[in-house]
Amino acid sequence: MIDEHLDSLLSDRLAAIERAKSDGVKVVGYFPGPYVPEELVYASGALPVCLAHGGNAQVADRALSLLPPVICPFARAQVGEMLLKTSQVYKAIDMLVVPSTCQHLRKTGDVWEYYEATQVFKLGVPYDPGEGLALTYYRARLDDLRARLESLTGRTITDVSLGDAVGVYNRLREALRNISLMRRDALPAISGLEFMKLNHASLWCDPSSVADVLETVHRKRLAAEPVARAGTPRLLLVGPNVAVGDYGILEMVEGAGASIVIEDVFEGVRDYWRDVRDGGDVLDAMVRARLVDRAPAAFMRSSTRPRFDFISKLIRDFQVSGVIWYELMCCEFYDQDAYFFEDRLRAMDIPMLVIESNYDDVRSGSVRTRLEAFLEVVRGGAAHA
Repeated sequence: MIDEHLDSLLSDRLAAIERAKSDGVKVVGYFPGPYVPEELVYASGALPVCLAHGGNAQVADRALSLLPPVICPFARAQVGEMLLKTSQVYKAIDMLVVPSTCQHLRKTGDVWEYYEATQVFKLGVPYDPGEGLALTYYRARLDDLRARLESLTGRTITDVSLGDAVGVYNRLREALRNISLMRRDALPAISGLEFMKLNHASLWCDPSSVADVLETVHRKRLAAEPVARAGTPRLLLVGPNVAVGDYGILEMVEGAGASIVIEDVFEGVRDYWRDVRDGGDVLDAMVRARLVDRAPAAFMRSSTRPRFDFISKLIRDFQVSGVIWYELMCCEFYDQDAYFFEDRLRAMDIPMLVIESNYDDVRSGSVRTRLEAFLEVVRGGAAHA
């Protein structure tokens, strides 16, 4: 049922993009992460589309003509898509929003700006979030983005239209949250792979249509048979990025008889835990939702403790018995953090397995062997991952 819904959503979105190009409606692409406010794009009358395809080593390697191999495979995949022009979505972009969340994406934005005629807006994100100057700076950048979008579309973003857009995306986040919370059940009625695909659909399809589908899925799955058996290891997936199409890790885990029941992934997965609060200035509420109300990202100062506290809460709430740390090659932040998190999790008696991907096949024999040994540890066996 879920795949049928996803196929319909994708088909509708591609048709909408084609109509938009014919009718002069603008398409605004953005790189993933929680700091690009889709509500602003939506309120401007443009079509917001997250550029989050990945998982294909050949596409990522195509970018090696312009980028060095020290750039992570996801960032390279975006340049590869730009060069290959085989995706209708990537070809349709009239403006690209690039958040300054890591040097890899920042450089990808530079390359895109140099080689393409597409407008590029570089969205500064403060490294020291909280009260004061960080909020003022980020608010100013959103004001600049608002002005740029109005210039692009010729449409004024009013407080009313922005408030309406926030309502649409709050509904979308609530629907994702309700489905995700189903996975707290001892025998979940939805798999980690299914949830990931639904989450990804929310990034590139019409938000109202996705919310309709998510609410239908939630209602039907409440009465559905569980997708896991009793005793199935319950895992938390942590990492910098899971791209649209990068499903090898989820397929391998489920094929090995385990379940990913929750994830804490920075890019490529929508942050659905917190809504934008009603009341007051809408842009101020959007700023607080992204910089104050959520755990800080790995690139931010003093982020380690709140991030570990958030992961610890997920482990308790979702009865997690093991952690898969899925990092991309050359991702400095997560490579450095892996050592600390593994040590702290060991003190909680939670084993952790680090898997690094360059978009080669993570389902290879060596990785599969390590995963099987890890699951033996999770189940209480004597093997060592």
